[in-house]
Amino acid sequence: MQLTAPSRFNDPAAAAARLLFVVAFVVLFVGVPLASSVSRQAIYSLLPIGAVLTLVAASLSTETNGFEVASTRLATLTALIGLCLALWAALSMVWTPFPIEASVRVLKGVITAGLVTSAAVILASRSVGPDALMLPGGLAATGFAVVVVSLVGAPGAAQVEPDGTTTLDRAAIALVLLVWPALAVLTLRGLPAAAGALAAAIAIAVFAAGLPVGILALGAGALAYGAARLRRGRTRFALGVLFAALILLCPLIPLAARVVVVNLPDALGPIKIWGDIIAADGARIFTGHGLDTATRGIAYGYLPPNTPHSLLFEMWYELGIVGAALAALFTYRIFMALGRAPRAVAPYLLAGFTTGLTVTILGLGTAQVWWLTLVGLDVLAFAVTAKGHYGTRPSIIGRQRIEAAGER
Repeated sequence: MQLTAPSRFNDPAAAAARLLFVVAFVVLFVGVPLASSVSRQAIYSLLPIGAVLTLVAASLSTETNGFEVASTRLATLTALIGLCLALWAALSMVWTPFPIEASVRVLKGVITAGLVTSAAVILASRSVGPDALMLPGGLAATGFAVVVVSLVGAPGAAQVEPDGTTTLDRAAIALVLLVWPALAVLTLRGLPAAAGALAAAIAIAVFAAGLPVGILALGAGALAYGAARLRRGRTRFALGVLFAALILLCPLIPLAARVVVVNLPDALGPIKIWGDIIAADGARIFTGHGLDTATRGIAYGYLPPNTPHSLLFEMWYELGIVGAALAALFTYRIFMALGRAPRAVAPYLLAGFTTGLTVTILGLGTAQVWWLTLVGLDVLAFAVTAKGHYGTRPSIIGRQRIEAAGER
């Protein structure tokens, strides 16, 4: 009797899809973070390449059913609120003084969001298997590169960009964001020792880079993770309310400082500027000044150089009360949705979102394309954790349950 191999092993299309998925993982989770430590332009080209390779691989594979998954997820209330926020931002181009620049920014954002969303749906709907280990491996290599660059330097690593960041800063922020999905990948595979070692290595790399925003954001994420491990439901609600209230009520801080304190210290100068802007805005506080006015206003001299770079200021200045209210509701809904994820993954999702919000609130040029692209990469990394634990060796608890079931 002649035995034949399963047809999927003889299928050239399946083999090609498998190879393309591997190449896509190498590009996305090894190439992008590693290249970001020495080049500020690499992420703009490598992430679209990785996303396109994922889409092409999915077209050759019969495993994924991305359109069905996408239609289900896009029908949620959270997605509808996010769509309303995006439409309001697009509508604000009618009254922005920089319509051409804002249009280019929206176009880049739409293209990036489309590629990332499509690739994320595909990655979340297929069993990734051992390929997901490329993420923590690539992140460990990036952490080592950041430490080396911090100690010996590299051409252009310390060059300050118009948004106030350097190449090394951006690499450190990439580590801070991507560490949470990388830890999830390791933990879901029953590798807690490797996860602990990676967390320690990333913390050392961020400290070596000397970026206070990154250190604080990493600490905030760690607190959120610890709280979510203990009380997932309460943590998601508390974080959602906290950040939503901060987005909605943050203008009260500069207004109060302007009224109560006559002479603010130089370090708090941006808060005074924000208070003066709010006092002079009038009806503009409802609609905002339009998309891209905060960043362009500083660059072209319409706003003082030490105007806040925080996303809180940019949200209120560009989109007004309407945009801020939608953003606050959207943020709350995301926290609630992430907290409903499986217990093994939810703490990492909540920690990752908390880390990202902390970076934006502390103000690190997050309205720039590099930040939006980096967030897209983080979304793809988390998509890998959706089914990435299947097809690998089970954890200790999993093995115990399997053995107990066998005994019964």
